[in-house]
Amino acid sequence: MRSGHLIGHAMRTVKHGRASRPRQSELKRAASAAYYALFHALCLHIANLWTGTKPDSRGKYAWQQAYRTLEHGKTRATCLRIKDSKKFTRLLRYVAEIFLELLLARHRADYDSLSRFSRIEAMRYIEESEIAIQLLKDADKIDRLAFVTYLALPHRKD
Repeated sequence: MRSGHLIGHAMRTVKHGRASRPRQSELKRAASAAYYALFHALCLHIANLWTGTKPDSRGKYAWQQAYRTLEHGKTRATCLRIKDSKKFTRLLRYVAEIFLELLLARHRADYDSLSRFSRIEAMRYIEESEIAIQLLKDADKIDRLAFVTYLALPHRKD
């Protein structure tokens, strides 16, 4: 799954849905897609940093396993620890904060049938997802590796 495709879909949905006013289903789908764009960007960084960006036929299963390592609930719990931690750069802590915000928005969008989204709110979620994805890409490789490894592996008491 490509993050850019999810972002593009979300943008088109919000900007080019019904011209006068997008439907709630379109706005909710866009908010959900913004979360999934960031989630899949994290998955991609894990797989690429752990197994390489061009796995051969022997490595493709390891790449796929690494890609599927993250679990939404465990990633949420870890991001809660990261956002208040000094173990990571300020920008990577901000990525964790955005992840948490987008996860809450996705839960509202996907599970709360009474929730309402505005076009501005949906656009903000899309933009925050893009910012977090770019911050992740721009982080030093060693910082990025530490960040995604911390997200992906089980935690032991310090």
